[in-house]
Amino acid sequence: MLQTLDLSNNNLTGPLPEFVSQLPNLKILNLEKNKLTGSVPAGLIQKSNDGLLSLSFCENQNLTAPISCGKDKKKKKKKDNFVVPVIVSVVGILILILTVAAVLWRLKRKRKHADVTDSTPSIQQGPLEPSQRQFTYSEVLEITHNFERIVGRGGFGTVYHGYIDDTQVAVKMLSPSSIQGYQEFYSAVNLLMRVHHRNLTSLVGYCKDGTNTGLIYEYMANGNLHKLSAYREINSRPPDDGTHVWTRVAGTPGYYLSNMLNEKSDVYSFGIVLLEIITSRPALSKTHEKIHIGQWVVTELKECLAAELARNKEIRDTDSNDSNELMSLKFTTEMRPLAR
Repeated sequence: MLQTLDLSNNNLTGPLPEFVSQLPNLKILNLEKNKLTGSVPAGLIQKSNDGLLSLSFCENQNLTAPISCGKDKKKKKKKDNFVVPVIVSVVGILILILTVAAVLWRLKRKRKHADVTDSTPSIQQGPLEPSQRQFTYSEVLEITHNFERIVGRGGFGTVYHGYIDDTQVAVKMLSPSSIQGYQEFYSAVNLLMRVHHRNLTSLVGYCKDGTNTGLIYEYMANGNLHKLSAYREINSRPPDDGTHVWTRVAGTPGYYLSNMLNEKSDVYSFGIVLLEIITSRPALSKTHEKIHIGQWVVTELKECLAAELARNKEIRDTDSNDSNELMSLKFTTEMRPLAR
């Protein structure tokens, strides 16, 4: 079965025979550089147009055909053979550049995030103490009997009474407006778990289940010092210690102005409690200005009206030397000695 017929460069003359177009298996016919005359048979032209035959008959001056002799096809093929690799190469280079740019951008973002994390003082995330537990929201519902009993409300959320293994607990569910993010909540939990003091309520566990966030403390059945003192934050065993790190700023200037939780802050808080007991004034006045008792005392001292601080019978019954010592307390935590 003849598939390829190369008759080029043979000085063939005369017309091209019609029977050539009737060869059924012919795929390639090369008639270049001969002296053929007449016209190319219609059957060969039809096969060439249908893509069934590669026909070349260039450099036959007296041979006519309604199609090109084959050079244009070769040029086009060579051109295609050149253009396709160029396009593929350009596309490959662009993909490589985009990939490198994406990798560099991700590395830059990670480096920037790492720099921000390093520059921000926070508690390192480590394994939580095994004695503490993380509770799901469904477990909190079971502990509090579907939040049946409310024992207190605050700026950070609502406190509910509950039981864990017949042990009373106080569950503080934080309002969504006070949540600043999981990173801050995790830092606060780590802080509260590592703080152990006889005058601080112990953190039994915590809940971080979707948008439901809460802290679980041991329950103080005898309440706090609110009935004995007008001070609104310092309890006999305060459960809010450390939550300033991750909640909105509120409360005592001794905490959020210096942003320091240390012995000096405790001394400052103790002094505020004494001033409230002595003056029968709340930590923040109930007026529109919300004047803090520390600012009020400083103003009174500057006006040499320290004697006006003794407005109730407790201060009048107190030795004057003790009163002078109380008035000499400084009102900045950085300048105060450590608590003893």
